[in-house]
Amino acid sequence: MDKPLPLLHLRVAQDNPIYTVSAGKRNLKADEWMRIGCTTERLEKAINKLENLLSQISNGEIAYNQEQGPEQE
Repeated sequence: MDKPLPLLHLRVAQDNPIYTVSAGKRNLKADEWMRIGCTTERLEKAINKLENLLSQISNGEIAYNQEQGPEQE
């Protein structure tokens, strides 16, 4: 027998897009949207790190040698 899934109670505004989903499918759709949001957040963090590295390279804080990779000065 499978373990029951944990229950998460949320309060959301009445104009939340989740209410455009039919009541029987909201749980699955909310789970999908939360997973997408988590992935998006991880991607945004990675983009910020890349932008920071590119900024450091363009400012001369990090020298880039194509054969060896980035070197901090």
